[in-house]
Parts: sequence; structure tokens; C-alpha cells
Amino acid sequence: MKSVDEAASSILNPGVHVAILRSTGDKKYYGGGMQTTVYKPVVQDRQYSSSRIKFQNGPDSIAAGWVTKDSSCYNVYCPGFVIVSHDIPIDTIFQPVSQRGGAIFLQRFFIHKDVVTGDWVLVVGFENKVVGFWPKTIFTGLSDFANYAEWGGEVYSPYGVDPPPMGSGCRPVGDVKLDGYAKQITVIDEDGKVDYDPSDCEAYSDDIDMYTVINQETVGGDLQYLVEFGGNHCLAECKAN
Repeated sequence: MKSVDEAASSILNPGVHVAILRSTGDKKYYGGGMQTTVYKPVVQDRQYSSSRIKFQNGPDSIAAGWVTKDSSCYNVYCPGFVIVSHDIPIDTIFQPVSQRGGAIFLQRFFIHKDVVTGDWVLVVGFENKVVGFWPKTIFTGLSDFANYAEWGGEVYSPYGVDPPPMGSGCRPVGDVKLDGYAKQITVIDEDGKVDYDPSDCEAYSDDIDMYTVINQETVGGDLQYLVEFGGNHCLAECKAN
């Protein structure tokens, strides 16, 4: 088991915090996925709390997951993302949501680069529904491949406002009944194969005073590759478990 024991430098936008599993090696990625717990952290105006998978190359990045926001608006008319199915709308509300120490509900997100078109395709759900794609033509760095990947939690809060909870709202303790997590973490390698045991990855939190992450690595069974993340709210229920 590995966990972040010190914060590293960050190039995040002001107000953004992450607790993630991230790639560290010099590899080419053509997609990947995860199953992640769905929670509903309490947020204030202009804040958000999310669990997502992200791929990046240079200035280009794409991400998919769930997000809790006080208010939101989605622009699906720009060329950035092309919707091909309305079975799972881009602003779908995932229900029911997980309860820490109670029922746990998950959602699956998978991104892959189409071998014919070169577009980045988004698949959501356990029935492998194709929601849409990011056209290859809008990218420079990601036009060929990704060289960086992330899985885990991201939050945002405006200056002067206490950051919101992440994941289950409590720091991970190594128990999937209590922690926000992503399991069955995968990448697609240069040979087009799905790798269920990604190497060259590390746990990272930009602020361990608020958010922590545990890289359980490959634990086997249904969990496979597992990372747990969360924190910030020191609720009585967190302390009790």
C-alpha cells in the first residue's frame, strides 16, 4: 500500500485541489477507464466536487466523470465534444448516490482513441453506452496519443471560501465501505491492449492537510487496481469510523 506523505508542486488553477492517482512514466496512452463511487458532497455557490478520469498531452486534456455543482451549464454546441447518443445525457443526474458506511453505488467511465478515426470516444455506464467523442481535429498534443493520465478526486472553491468535501467527505482509511474510490483502473497501451495493472503511477495530493489519497495498487478480485481518495470535512461520523 502506498500513500502520499508530502505535497508536491502543482500547476493547478487557483482554488483547485486534487487527490489522485497519476502516471509518472514516459508512456503513450490511448485511453483507459475506471469504476468510481458516486457521492453527493455538499457544495456552496461556484464550488464543485468531482471524481474523474483525465488524459493529457501538452496543452490538450480531456476528462470524464461525475461532478457536484451548486449550479451548472453545459455547452454542447461547440466543436469540443460531439454527442452521438442521448441515452445518457451529458448532464445526467446519477441516482441513487452512495452513503458512507451504507449502500455504495458506482458508475463506469471509459475513454478510448478510435483506431480508424483517431477521435477520443467516451463510454459511460455498465452497458457500454457511447455518449460521444472529442474529434481528433481539435487537438494538437492529443491528436496522436496521451502521455499523462489521472484518476481520482478534484474540487474547486473560490478564494476565501472553505474548500468543499471530496469523495465520501472524509479522508480515506483503507475501507471501501467508508472511502470514495476508483476501482478497475485501466489504461490502453501502444498495442491497443487494455492493461488492468497500470505501472509507473503514484498517489498525489496537492494539499494533504485537506485531502489524501491511498494507492492500493492491484488488490485482486472485483476491485483490481484500486485508489481511495477524499477528505476535508471532519464530521463526527468520520471520527467515529
